[in-house]
Amino acid sequence: MKFKNYYLAATFGLLTLLWTAPSYAVPITFSFSGTVTNYFYDPSTGDTFGGSVGVGTTFTGFYTFESTSPDWSPADPQYGGYHSVLLPYGMEATIGGNTVSGLSSDMLIDVWNTPGGDSYSAVALDFGFQSLGIQLSGGSSSIFDNDSLPLSPPDIADFAEARFGYAVTDFFGPVVLSVVGTLTELTLVSTIPEPTSLALMSLGLIGLGFARRNKRSDRKHGVY
Repeated sequence: MKFKNYYLAATFGLLTLLWTAPSYAVPITFSFSGTVTNYFYDPSTGDTFGGSVGVGTTFTGFYTFESTSPDWSPADPQYGGYHSVLLPYGMEATIGGNTVSGLSSDMLIDVWNTPGGDSYSAVALDFGFQSLGIQLSGGSSSIFDNDSLPLSPPDIADFAEARFGYAVTDFFGPVVLSVVGTLTELTLVSTIPEPTSLALMSLGLIGLGFARRNKRSDRKHGVY
């Protein structure tokens, strides 16, 4: 009887959470891959990648953002700008075996839904000296229904251009390293369950434990 009371109390508490829980931010991760089409480095600073990167080099990467990132331009129905600033949101890429990271950076996502054509970009900016990002442009005006933050990856095939870029500048501004590439894949990796989903899972586990306890009790008293 005591265990049953605990179960009922837990059920009530979890249902209360489900009824009253606000919309929580969920980290969402997209992965991407492609091929380098242009590589530049300043001879005075040297080749950061030691000759391992050139035209034709493959790259892979991922970026993570908050599902509830607010639009910083809500008054503009054709443009949505989204900014995820909490760690570990950001972007990381591996170019020819060399990993470059913007995971400690600001994650910026832009969505354009305009009559002239839709576009999408995701960029990690690191203190103004490093940028890492992707851009989809030259799409039709019907790719996006609005300027909301896409929670599933846009289809690369819908855009005329799908580009990747990584750039490093020195303290005075000139670019000392630049990698440009063509994206061939953009996919959803995973999402983390919201607290309400976790609550439902916990409720099910508590119920399973209660059922097993009752079954053992019935067997003990000769009830099958």
